[in-house]
Amino acid sequence: MKKRLRIISEASFLTSSSCHPKCFIEEGGNALMAFQEHDELFGWLLSLFENGTLHGWDWHFTALHLGIRLVKTAREKERVKSALERIKPNGKSWDPGYDRTRELMLELIEKTEGSQAAVRFMEGNISNPRFRVALIEKALDVKDYQKAGKLAVEGIARDEKSTPWQATEWRNYLLPAGDVETLKAWSDSPVTPTSIQTSATIP
Repeated sequence: MKKRLRIISEASFLTSSSCHPKCFIEEGGNALMAFQEHDELFGWLLSLFENGTLHGWDWHFTALHLGIRLVKTAREKERVKSALERIKPNGKSWDPGYDRTRELMLELIEKTEGSQAAVRFMEGNISNPRFRVALIEKALDVKDYQKAGKLAVEGIARDEKSTPWQATEWRNYLLPAGDVETLKAWSDSPVTPTSIQTSATIP
């Protein structure tokens, strides 16, 4: 049996009396109750995001996340992509709103283009910390410790001053502190023994 996806149970934020929160969809099935047409449900979710109806609430992004799960056609994909591309980075090292849009774009790419395209997208948007974590852990899964270490060292160099707590996370992926020469070879940024303190090691 195909997995049933509850949609509007996640969207209990609805405030309009004309929209009831009991809608749901099934994979390979039909949209039921308040929304009987796929196009209507998809359009409604995208409009919530595009019009900023829920801006300032987590539900703002939830609406688009649910819309991505409904994408079936190239036209729907382009509408989602266009909505995401209108959101620009704020130029600061900490930009959670923009990071969230990149994560939603990743969802869209993985759904419509596959896992290899998703990896390429993460590599091209490595400033997103969740993407760096995913790529490091992917490298570790295949025992590519050199790639994992390089990504971690580059993360330290990027985040050491602006978000030191984030740099600490990258240290947790490094080899023992004694192997400084190897770590230097992984990064163009200088690495010193005192800057590498790890609570976890790579076998």
